[in-house]
Amino acid sequence: MRLKPLAIVPAALLGMTGISFAQSGPKKNYTNFILQIQDSGPMSQYDVPPSGTDLAPMAMDGGGATFELHTLRTDLGPNPKSQLLVSKYVAPLAPSVTGFRITSKDPFQSPPRTRADEPFSVEFTVSGLTAGENLQEAAKKVLLKRHTLFYGENGDGTSVDRGQASLHSQVYIEQNGLIGPSVHSTEIVASPRIKIRGEERFSVYALPDLQMDKEKELGSVVVQVWPVAEGTISGIKTGDTIRLDTPTITISLTDLYPDSKTFVRAYPEGGNPDTDSVTVKPEVVHYGTKPGYEVVPLDSWDELLATDGKWVLQLLTITPFGITELDTKSVTLDRSLRVRGTLTSQ
Repeated sequence: MRLKPLAIVPAALLGMTGISFAQSGPKKNYTNFILQIQDSGPMSQYDVPPSGTDLAPMAMDGGGATFELHTLRTDLGPNPKSQLLVSKYVAPLAPSVTGFRITSKDPFQSPPRTRADEPFSVEFTVSGLTAGENLQEAAKKVLLKRHTLFYGENGDGTSVDRGQASLHSQVYIEQNGLIGPSVHSTEIVASPRIKIRGEERFSVYALPDLQMDKEKELGSVVVQVWPVAEGTISGIKTGDTIRLDTPTITISLTDLYPDSKTFVRAYPEGGNPDTDSVTVKPEVVHYGTKPGYEVVPLDSWDELLATDGKWVLQLLTITPFGITELDTKSVTLDRSLRVRGTLTSQ
């Protein structure tokens, strides 16, 4: 009796992304599952922990099988939509792709992400390719494709049709071993570029051969690209003199990067912003996996400023890419009480 091969999942699949669900900020509820899709048609879905190794429940019958790793956040309503993190094709004689990963200055990996003005790198390992004049092309090379998808203005990817992604480029790979890391800037088309929001998908395909009449995806990984934050300080303007009646200022923030912290600090004009400043509360900490928006009023903000004189107010945001100034205002504080009158005598 001929035994059908069982795939071992997922050192080759879960390990492709180094997935970890330990996150900063409030704890979120995630379910992870693998979808096994047989070449012969049947499918199977089963839950998995964030890491580990196990046998696939279905034997690979009639060729190979595609394994897709999905994550699903379960606290977003009755019909949450899963996010495909990575996929891998497994077959007895097919070339193999492992270690498929995208990295940026942001260590988050569920899925990987970067900012529109920041680069990211791609790497993976190819094995199973052979050389020889009489071999089919499918045995000698694989095909790397790069797709881009713009989410649209204010889009966050939750309801986008990924079938509308555009093929940006493709290249043949004819060697085994580590490919990359190669550094890229996003190629998503949008204007202005700092407001790009979308995703890029890198996929490696086996070529058609005598057993497959079309390309077969061996593995893929997606990186999300989010816009650069913007912010303003309103209610005061540069050159204002603030006396006893301190105006309320409003902090307006758009496209806050996930897991960023934004705050206003004040320091005496001519002083050192890093050593002479005080932080004006409250700070805005944006937890989550998508860009955020906030409008924050600040009252009695001058109480933390000990002396009168010229002060600089800076609106700053901290992300994995560093500290960015969003807005600044320079004002004069003059809170001294003057009594004017005349002295008369009789």
